[in-house]
Amino acid sequence: MGIGRGIRYRTTVVLAVVLIALLSAFQISSAADRNIAAAAHDWLARCFMTLPPLSSKTEVYPTPDAQTYAQSIFEQTNQIRAGKGLKTLARDPHLDAVAQAHAIDMATQGYFDHHSPQGMDVFDRMESAGCPRWWTGGENIAAGYQTAAIAEEAWMNSPGHRRNILDGNYENIGIGAYYLPGSEYGWYWVQVFASYDDPSQAHWLEPGGNKLALAP
Repeated sequence: MGIGRGIRYRTTVVLAVVLIALLSAFQISSAADRNIAAAAHDWLARCFMTLPPLSSKTEVYPTPDAQTYAQSIFEQTNQIRAGKGLKTLARDPHLDAVAQAHAIDMATQGYFDHHSPQGMDVFDRMESAGCPRWWTGGENIAAGYQTAAIAEEAWMNSPGHRRNILDGNYENIGIGAYYLPGSEYGWYWVQVFASYDDPSQAHWLEPGGNKLALAP
């Protein structure tokens, strides 16, 4: 038995607030930003930079099985979208790294959520890894399903996850597939979706070797 959750955001939502509320929100946000900066440093050091390099034989995945499962999810997702007349999602290897690092984080820290115990969400993770400016995106997660096909089927049977998979605004996808023996759920699955304003403006960090000196 497995479980799944989906989350989706857009930057086009506008909230009207009075000045005093805006000031309060800014103060809270500033404190949150400091917390996220520390959390991002930790996540990058533990989960992202320690992935295999993109050029490795299994890409960012620790085993050929995980790599094959990730490819299967990618293909199934685009087959489903094609059946609905939607454009093909491009596989973004850096989004793969973001998704894989979140799968690892959930497995090793023993949680199942879009928000890490340190408070990071999918966009915090994308931005800390150097993604271009994004205008829409989302994330599906699942755990406990023993194969990629079962995880994909579970997502499609859930309205929130299905909306992400069939969202016509998405252009890019990254896949996480990670198995940790002895963890609560065993297999952890992640889909990260995004569309960028200008993909050429990316400043992606490169996983592999944990050689980058990260500013605190």
